[in-house]
Amino acid sequence: MKHLSTACFFATFFFTFAGCDSPNSNPTPARRGASDTTASKKTVIAATNTALQCLTKAIVGEAAEVIRPRVRGKSNSGLDTQEMLRLQAADLIVTNGPGADDADWMQLISLNTNRIHATTSDEFEISDFIQVQDYRTVHSHGDQGEHSHPWLVPHCWLAPKLAQAQSLSLLNRLTEEFPQHGQDFRQRYDALSGELNAVGDLAKEVAELLDSKHVHVVASDPRLLFFTRSLNLDDDYLLWFDLPEASDAITQLRKRTTDKPQTVLLWSQDAGSIADPIAAATGVVMVRVGLIEDRDDSFDGGDFVAGLRLNYENLKTAVRGMSD
Repeated sequence: MKHLSTACFFATFFFTFAGCDSPNSNPTPARRGASDTTASKKTVIAATNTALQCLTKAIVGEAAEVIRPRVRGKSNSGLDTQEMLRLQAADLIVTNGPGADDADWMQLISLNTNRIHATTSDEFEISDFIQVQDYRTVHSHGDQGEHSHPWLVPHCWLAPKLAQAQSLSLLNRLTEEFPQHGQDFRQRYDALSGELNAVGDLAKEVAELLDSKHVHVVASDPRLLFFTRSLNLDDDYLLWFDLPEASDAITQLRKRTTDKPQTVLLWSQDAGSIADPIAAATGVVMVRVGLIEDRDDSFDGGDFVAGLRLNYENLKTAVRGMSD
């Protein structure tokens, strides 16, 4: 039922899941237990983003090689021939689901759609998705003038509850695909689940701290909304996908902080030289929140759970240092 409801939701807004049918898709059936027939060939699983690569590795261990394409350019579509051939030959490709922002390259290769698994299609409720209207892609066509289309925020892995749901979705598909490793996958998933639950408990602690100190939180851009919602915060975000001019940033923040004596600005990137002028002029406390993706220089691509925990720890430390 969740799968059907989710499908209807995306059809309504004309959005495409990462890894949906492409014109060149091969309709041949999926190859269950393919690794049994080619024992000498190690199973290869491709993930469309860093978070999914880390979660998949945590579950499969040494049973498979988990790869992720190294895209080039802002369009995320640049792949060399070697990578393209390897992705086409992968036994399974796991995708995020909402939004194809991190997987434009999937339109460049011919894929058997039965080998593609969207990790948000079965375990998510419609209310778990986040859609924003005011996105940075502004364009003009027809008689509509300048406008932007609704955008599904893809960074659901920033919320422990949803990362947990994606992990369960991965476990179910991996066990179905490679049943000979099912028991080992389950044990590894249970360990991962325990770690994510611990981060979820930390998120609750930070949410209570924010509430007790009456701290107002503003996010630099909508990519952080899954993080802020995990703290039970109302959506309050700017559109700073790229660093603004300090003067413009100060003007925008002053409008958001009127009558709010304590404000935290969550930033998805390094604020660089404009950090000090903004803090001095507005009094906000600035906290970096890593997006946990390959373009995020605050994440080294190693331990996903550690990166997730660090986001909450950084905010907790900052808020504790604020006066009551």
